[in-house]
Amino acid sequence: MTIEQINKLTIDQLLEPKVIEQVEKLAADSMFDFEPGMAQEFFFAVNDLMSKYKDDLKGKPQIRERYFKISLALFWKGFQAIGKGYKKEYVTKHLVASLNNGIDVLSGIKKYLSVFEYNFVIDAELRSELLFSLNNNEERLGNEMIELKTGEEAPPSVKNWIKNYVSFLPEGRVLSSSFDKINYLTGSPNVKRLPARDKEILSKIIDIFGFLKSPLEKSGRVGLELKTIAPAVLKAPPPPLKPSPIFSKPAAVPGKVMPTKPIPPPPPPPRPQPQPMAVKHGLSLEQLKKEVTPLDYKEIKREVDMPELVAHKEVKLPVAAVFDDRTKVAPSEIKVIDDLKKLDVGYLRRADLRTQISNLKSQILRLAAINHLYPYQVVMAFEQSPLFKLYLSHGSSRVIGQPSKDDLSQAEFEALADLRKEIERL
Repeated sequence: MTIEQINKLTIDQLLEPKVIEQVEKLAADSMFDFEPGMAQEFFFAVNDLMSKYKDDLKGKPQIRERYFKISLALFWKGFQAIGKGYKKEYVTKHLVASLNNGIDVLSGIKKYLSVFEYNFVIDAELRSELLFSLNNNEERLGNEMIELKTGEEAPPSVKNWIKNYVSFLPEGRVLSSSFDKINYLTGSPNVKRLPARDKEILSKIIDIFGFLKSPLEKSGRVGLELKTIAPAVLKAPPPPLKPSPIFSKPAAVPGKVMPTKPIPPPPPPPRPQPQPMAVKHGLSLEQLKKEVTPLDYKEIKREVDMPELVAHKEVKLPVAAVFDDRTKVAPSEIKVIDDLKKLDVGYLRRADLRTQISNLKSQILRLAAINHLYPYQVVMAFEQSPLFKLYLSHGSSRVIGQPSKDDLSQAEFEALADLRKEIERL
């Protein structure tokens, strides 16, 4: 099943158990972890179907819940490519539901920010926007009210849990650490009343809060502060250059004869060029006969007896067949990132499979290091290659249970899958 087929599903097909299982398997494919654009397209396809058949799904709460879980998983896989409006909505309204379904929300946020935060430079604006959404989350976590330090009680919403956690930190402590989180989870009377599952979710929410806020506090930029550009400092123009003494005329010294340069000899006169013979126009035939010098007998005989040259025959030389080998790259020829876009399945078959996979990993790490990039950013170029497209096609065929029509073997598919997992852990 493809995304195009999902877009065309009717309500009857949407309710079939086999169709739901196929959509769930496709959404669980690891390729969407590395393809946020495809995950975004899949997310909107499922969301559109749920909106289109909203009334029909009201009577089927279990089926609706399954599709909602699919959309949550796809949202966080495509978090990098999804617009800010959806980010704000899902962090504010669906964070607890996402964590409750086992989704690694923190990894999705880290991948998103890593695109904008390289060379250890934080993006205060993006972090502040996500913090704002988190601090306004009204989802409930637990059933009992939260007792604040002021003696008042507050609903057990995410934003109130965050406030309670911050108030539990020691006085003067700005940054929260893992030690502070453990102390809060084990020492707070409010947390002790939570079920074990809710404690796990609260722990993950605190991790997200700490990840977003700590760099902002270190830089002194907490809140919704935007990036500012320092005003340009106008510098005085440099003083005009003084004429070089090399080009200045030497000053005369009394009693000393200044050396003079010898005068070079004049250039030789130009050689006379042969003038073309003047052609007189408008002369009669008799006048032309008088001016043209007649040939003597020997000259006439030489012109008549001289054999004519043999006509030149064009000989076609054999031309070697030209093979367009630009799309095939040997391991030693991977010199720039764009070379990764040309890899095909032949690359894996030039030597032992393990050796080629190891070479490919080494080249990705090398290119990432010399270009000051993260490995996954270099992998994005590899994902445009014919080899990676075969990998996706093979994986899609496995998900829907159909035999693969591509030229990739099962061993090669599994080797590429292992390579992606290794790079993801770097």
